[in-house]
Amino acid sequence: MGRDPSSIGYTAGTFVVLPDEGSTSGGERQDVISGSTEEIAARLHAFQLAGVEHLTFMLDPWEVKTIERFGAVIEALRALQG
Repeated sequence: MGRDPSSIGYTAGTFVVLPDEGSTSGGERQDVISGSTEEIAARLHAFQLAGVEHLTFMLDPWEVKTIERFGAVIEALRALQG
C-alpha cells in the first residue's frame, strides 16, 4: 500500500524582494530572491525546470503596490515559459 511516487507533486516556497522596494523583514535572509524583474523571473522559472509544480512566495514588503508591481515579474516568467 502507499502512493505511487509519480503521483506526488513538488512544492517549494521562497521570499521575493522586488527592485527598489527594500526588505522590511528586519535583516538579511539567505532564502530571498531579488534582482531585476528579469532576474527574479529567471530564478522562479528555475523552480519549474527543477520539477516544482506549486511555488508559494512571500513578497517583501507585503503591500498593495508590491503585489501590483509583481505583475511585471509574472509577465516575464510567462515569456520564459513560452
